[in-house]
Amino acid sequence: MLARVGPSVFAVALGLVICGGVITAAGGDPALALAALFDGAFGSWDAASEVTVKTCPLLVTGLAVAVAFRASIWNIGAEGQLLIGAVIMAWLGTRSWPLPGWCTLPLALMAASAGGALWAGLAAMLKLRRRVSEVISTIMLNFIALALVSYLVHGPLMEAAGRYPQTDPVTLAMRLPRLVVSFGSMPGFSWSLRCWCSGGQGGRRGWGILGFRLSSCWWWCLGRIAWRPRWSKG
Repeated sequence: MLARVGPSVFAVALGLVICGGVITAAGGDPALALAALFDGAFGSWDAASEVTVKTCPLLVTGLAVAVAFRASIWNIGAEGQLLIGAVIMAWLGTRSWPLPGWCTLPLALMAASAGGALWAGLAAMLKLRRRVSEVISTIMLNFIALALVSYLVHGPLMEAAGRYPQTDPVTLAMRLPRLVVSFGSMPGFSWSLRCWCSGGQGGRRGWGILGFRLSSCWWWCLGRIAWRPRWSKG
């Protein structure tokens, strides 16, 4: 466990040291700057909520990259695949569909996932048919996806008001429920999380148990898909 976590901890610590050195060289106070950075990220519920909102896509996309690494495929195009999935979700989520409310979100998420997979399939087809390196093709597809998103938010998917290059908000039926009650409720969520939000001591223990389970699941997934090169044995 320490052998796996150690390099990541060292990388974070080294990054902080380098940042501190740059700030010091510029005549600033590194302790004050890093404290402000931490406070901006975790100093309030709003800040922590924004951090988790931004972190979740990165974690899930990183896990997708790790799956490709497990197959000895250098998938550098996770950003483009994420953007294509987001475009499909934005298009589906800003429209009304004659479907029961309980199935619209799962179907939309599956469609977005399929869109990202098909985008990755372009690189796979180039690899199989033309022997194009997936490193080059997936990187290039990132820029194509980014240009496509820029075109869509300035054109067909632009908000009805036409003021900003963004889509209209997705409908409530297409939104994932929030985990923290103060930012929105999640019906049927675990008892431990509801106790934490109510401020009880049992809730603190429940939140810790929930966090431990989620962390354990995450590390288990990473352990199961640890990359092994083609030339490795065992």
